[in-house]
Amino acid sequence: MSDPYSDIDQMSVRTVIESALRRLNRATAANTLRKQLPRSYQIPLEELKKHLDELVRAGAIHKWQPDQTIYYAAFDPEAAARRQMLAAMAGRRLSARELAVKVKGLPGYSKTQKYVKEHLKPVLATGQAFLHPPAGREKIARYAIEPPPPGPYLTKIVKEIQAVGLKLNQPLETVYQALRPMLGLSFPKPLQPPPPETGTLVRSHQEPERLILAGMVKIEPKARQRALVSLRDLRRSVDLSKEQFDKTVLDLARTGKVVLHYHDYPSSLSETEREELVRDSLGTYYIGIVLGEGHESS
Repeated sequence: MSDPYSDIDQMSVRTVIESALRRLNRATAANTLRKQLPRSYQIPLEELKKHLDELVRAGAIHKWQPDQTIYYAAFDPEAAARRQMLAAMAGRRLSARELAVKVKGLPGYSKTQKYVKEHLKPVLATGQAFLHPPAGREKIARYAIEPPPPGPYLTKIVKEIQAVGLKLNQPLETVYQALRPMLGLSFPKPLQPPPPETGTLVRSHQEPERLILAGMVKIEPKARQRALVSLRDLRRSVDLSKEQFDKTVLDLARTGKVVLHYHDYPSSLSETEREELVRDSLGTYYIGIVLGEGHESS
């Protein structure tokens, strides 16, 4: 009996597999993926797995294995998890458990916190996110885009410093002055008058932010209601260099003033098209921008 799949072109099989994974947009097991393929491409499961492994080795697709089951995806699972967690952290402090349930498209992710801690290591190292250790009555660590305020971690120390002042019958100002050199801090210098204007226009770091936030509303009036704005269109509407535009957009996202939407499949774009997007230090390409909750453009 002849093999009904012998005449199927191997490259077309892989193209169909990639297309199906992009359409599903989630990590999918081989047996489930097989059912999503056109009937003429529903090759035997073992043969399908060989094609999937070849695509993984070629870097065309990615593997996700949280348990004994192997899943396949058109996107990088680790990068996708980081993107979703960073978006969830905008304006909020979340525990590892809370972040795990925010990650969609990766089976098994929400069952354990180990992936959260592992996948957040690069963004913690680069300052894109921060760990907030437990303080006061809070018993669990949290993650946020903003660094933790030192105040809650200084409560005990402040009480001890106050106790020193009381014990020595000295005002806190005297204790503070003694403490500064012990901490390696210099005394504040007296204010100097501003230098005379030279006539050269110097744009402050707030100016690019103002241009971008105002540009969002100019392009899309409903941006104030958190409508999505194309980063390509926004880039063309503001007078900023690519480097300054990209840096400012990423800074705005880091502080929660905006939320960025990533491109699911940037490798499908040409180099010129990718250059129009915003790319972060982890290689994630962003295509859209939305005002963060509670923030309005000026």
